Amino acid sequence: MDNDDSSALNAFLSSVLDRGMTAEQLLRSTTDAEGDKLDKSRFFDVCESQLRLMNYDREQLWRVFDAIDENHDGMIDALEMKRILKNGVSNLLKITSKRNFLARKEHQARRFSCT
Repeated sequence: MDNDDSSALNAFLSSVLDRGMTAEQLLRSTTDAEGDKLDKSRFFDVCESQLRLMNYDREQLWRVFDAIDENHDGMIDALEMKRILKNGVSNLLKITSKRNFLARKEHQARRFSCT
């Protein structure tokens, strides 16, 4: 994944995290009749309508889909969604925490250097 695709994946994860959705809730609200798999077209609909990821084009979101679809069967199942949410959100929180920590550290360095 390039930086734009990573940004799209992080936006997807952030939006899911902001809404407090589990993998099951995400799949149940958007999937086929069985309610256990998500295809590309429904994934795009979810990203646009529920997660409000309007700033990303279809190609970027399809690459995000492909990154989530570990077995490359053209469908995202609950286990694949759980894994990306668990691992991706964990990584996203680390990145965010690191950014916030660095910002606080820089702020404190400026504050103490002024006295």
